[in-house]
Parts: sequence; C-alpha cells; structure tokens
Amino acid sequence: MTRPSGSGFEKFYGFVGAETNQWYPDRLNTARLGFIQGSVTLGFDLVSNLGAEFWPDVKRKLRRK
Repeated sequence: MTRPSGSGFEKFYGFVGAETNQWYPDRLNTARLGFIQGSVTLGFDLVSNLGAEFWPDVKRKLRRK
C-alpha cells in the first residue's frame, strides 16, 4: 500500500493486514520441501561425521603403500 507524499516519491507503508510473508512464501513453505531440505542436511552431516571418524585410518593406510 502506498500513499502519495506530495514530494514526488511514494512511501511504502507495509502490506495491508500483513497478509503475506515475504521471508517464507507459501510456494516454498511445504512439507515436501522441508523433508527434502532436512534429508540433504542429514546426508551432509552424516558424510562429514563419517569422514572425520574414519579419515585418520584411511590416511594411515594410504601412506603405507
């Protein structure tokens, strides 16, 4: 909603009744997308933790060859 300010510029006074949320639009705020993002995050965390756990052993075996 804009109102004329008389100076040639329009001022923005926000959305009427806060009917929308620009940070989390409805098309992105779905259960499917949440599961996908959560699964990807868990996958990266799993790979990172496995790498941190087993990298010293892998590194030691590679150096012996």
